[in-house]
Amino acid sequence: MKHLVLTLAIMMLPMSMMAQQRTKAKPAAKKVYVCTSGNSTKYHKTKDCRMLKTCNGEVKLVTQGQAHKMKRTQCGVCYKRTKRTKK
Repeated sequence: MKHLVLTLAIMMLPMSMMAQQRTKAKPAAKKVYVCTSGNSTKYHKTKDCRMLKTCNGEVKLVTQGQAHKMKRTQCGVCYKRTKRTKK
């Protein structure tokens, strides 16, 4: 009887480990800032971005996915691309 219980426990161990891997929490969605005014088209890394100073609406914290659904693109100031030098 002891051998049967031990065998069953050993057989179920990999299954319980797989179930734990499937239930791991997803990483938190990246948060960005958007201006709610009608003519706004960008999202920002920080609320202090100088481009948000001219916002006529409310500045809201949303997920990056929500910003994309709102047809917003990255702010050129917040998300600077490094210039490549020619060789």
